[in-house]
Amino acid sequence: MEGASFMGARLRDANLYAADMKRARFIKADLEGATLVEMNLFEGSLEKANLRDADLSGSNMYGVEFFNAVLEGATLVGTNLRMTKLQKA
Repeated sequence: MEGASFMGARLRDANLYAADMKRARFIKADLEGATLVEMNLFEGSLEKANLRDADLSGSNMYGVEFFNAVLEGATLVGTNLRMTKLQKA
């Protein structure tokens, strides 16, 4: 789903295990409690997204924008965070 837009989507507790979402936009999306394990979001955006208690273990978040994202309780073990933008996250 390269480049897809999920702006403002309600995806609480969604299972996006190993989803290939290169350059997808989850701006202001509600991903609280979601499973994003091994997800590929290369150069995508999670700007202002709610990732509270989400599991991003082993995901590829290379170059992802996390501006103003809520990361409280999120699991990031083994996540590729190279070149990410984490201002106010």
